[in-house]
Amino acid sequence: VAEAACLPLCDEAMNLVLRMDQQPNMAEGLRVLKQDHFMVHILPGPRHLLEIRSHLFGGRRLGLRENQRLLKEIWAMETSAVITQEQITVPYAVSNTDLDTILDSLGQTIDPQRRDQLHQAVSTATFDFKLYFLKKHCPARKANQISPL
Repeated sequence: VAEAACLPLCDEAMNLVLRMDQQPNMAEGLRVLKQDHFMVHILPGPRHLLEIRSHLFGGRRLGLRENQRLLKEIWAMETSAVITQEQITVPYAVSNTDLDTILDSLGQTIDPQRRDQLHQAVSTATFDFKLYFLKKHCPARKANQISPL
């Protein structure tokens, strides 16, 4: 685990790079990735935590969109190709402790009364992720890439 903007690793030192953010700077991850090895990029899908977001925002801002700028950067990279992509959607029974942890991770400041209402209203949450599997290669071998868009 390190700051993605400046990884403390030599060039082509890693067999696998796992990214779990929406920052569109992929060059550093590819710099440390060995030739013909893989990067897995995980982004939240459109239904990620939908039940919680619908209660928090009352129908507004529900369309959590994939970072289109990031996907365009992936597609434009000459030194990597998307070899496959997978959608993972898992419903999860949420305890009050789980819900509090999720709310805190979303950076939501919620008064105690509103938090109690959410505890009563939300019993399940959907975890929805899109995984992109990229392979680092020489620029000349990009022809067989599938589109992540």
